[in-house]
Amino acid sequence: MDPSLNPQISDDILGAVNYRNTQKPKESWGRHPKIGSVASLIGNNFSSTVMLPKIAREIAEFAKENSAEIIWSVVQGQTMIKVVRRAAASAEIPYTVQVWDPPEWWLSENKFDKFTKNSVMKEFGKLLHNSRACMSASWSMAEEYTKEYQARCIPVVPGLDDKSNSELTERTDQDFIIAFAGQIYALTEFNALIQALELLNWSYSGKKIKLVLYGRYFQNLHFNSPANMVIRGWVDQTEVLKELSNADLLYCPYWFSSDFEKVARLSFPSKLTSYLKTKRPVLMHAPSYSSPTRFIRENNAGYVCESLSPAEIA
Repeated sequence: MDPSLNPQISDDILGAVNYRNTQKPKESWGRHPKIGSVASLIGNNFSSTVMLPKIAREIAEFAKENSAEIIWSVVQGQTMIKVVRRAAASAEIPYTVQVWDPPEWWLSENKFDKFTKNSVMKEFGKLLHNSRACMSASWSMAEEYTKEYQARCIPVVPGLDDKSNSELTERTDQDFIIAFAGQIYALTEFNALIQALELLNWSYSGKKIKLVLYGRYFQNLHFNSPANMVIRGWVDQTEVLKELSNADLLYCPYWFSSDFEKVARLSFPSKLTSYLKTKRPVLMHAPSYSSPTRFIRENNAGYVCESLSPAEIA
């Protein structure tokens, strides 16, 4: 587990399975402002040669102690990409992997040096090729990785169970509510939405537009006064689904930049799953080649805007 995170594992899961927590080594060496490439090369090489063999042994020992039949790993970041095959070989059991995002995005965001990038991508290819199955974040990812790595890919898109149905409550306001939930990865796209709302003078069809944001991080938004924005912060999933169900429109942006072309094409935003669960109108703001745009169009599941022009969005 990354030491900077604090996930909460529910008691019913902890009571049902044996559990061991191991600390993940630092993965963001390349982010050093002055010696990023050098720090990436030294730090990642140290992790690969010293720390990962130890973690692989711990996984293998735990697997044997519990008579595990298979290893299932989400491979996000270089640690998991490089440790799974080694652990499975040591435990003498097969493995399956789950991929949420192409590793190229992770390597770029964390400013890896060229040598480490090549090393991680080479291992990623071997990892997928030899996996019992590769659970892929989208249909597009399953298609591409099957072709590129001859992997046995199955699209496993984020889902919500039938029990999490949201109940509508009667609204007393007269606003037109646009809601957004989660982290804003696509900041350029989000700021284009705000410019569009300014063009509309924050009103639509005789109603005042209210933009309601659910999540932790909403810095770097650019808007002029008067903006009608409400930041609700982090809200429990059951409650946020209930509140989203009372919005008039749910907004989901995805990257247009060529720098994020592969992740837009292969990944799938989990917030879209939450949005569709509410049965409210969805606006997908993304390029035509992105996996969520393909999904929306093929299933007639919402509106699509394929432009960064504020006028077009408006």
